[in-house]
Amino acid sequence: MDADAGLSPSEGRRRQRRSDCLAAFRAVAALLTDGGCSTDHIDALAGVWAAAEPAVAQRLVERDRDIADAARSRPPALLRRHLQRMVTTIAAELGVERARHIRDQRAVRHWYVTSEGVGRLSGQLEAGDYQRVAAVLDAAARRLMRHDSS
Repeated sequence: MDADAGLSPSEGRRRQRRSDCLAAFRAVAALLTDGGCSTDHIDALAGVWAAAEPAVAQRLVERDRDIADAARSRPPALLRRHLQRMVTTIAAELGVERARHIRDQRAVRHWYVTSEGVGRLSGQLEAGDYQRVAAVLDAAARRLMRHDSS
C-alpha cells in the first residue's frame, strides 16, 4: 500500500492499521461487514489499539464483543472516548495485577555453605522494600568491615 497503489503513505498506513485491527477484532469486523458500523469506527478503534501498551492492547482484543456493542450504539468520536476510558481502566487493572504478582514473588533466602565457610543471601523484593533492605545490609556490612579492620 504505497505510491504504486496510488495511495499516500499516510493512507497506506491507515489502511494497514484497519486491516490489522479487523484481523484481531472479529466481532467488530463482522459488525462492519453487516453495516453496523463504519470505517470511521474502525479507524477510531485502530488508533486507540495501536497506541496502547501491548498488554492493554491484548485486553482490548479480549473485549472484542463489548467493543462491537459499543461501536453499534455510538458514533465514532464517542466510541474513541469510550475506548480511551477502557484503556485507562485496563491499565489500572493491569497495574494492580502487576503489583500483586510482584508481591507474590517476594522472597528472601539465606543459607550457610559449610564446605565453603560462607553464608549467602538471595532475594527478590518490590522496589521500596528492596531499598530499605539494601540500606540495612549496606550499613551492617560497613560495620562488619570496620570491625574486621581493627
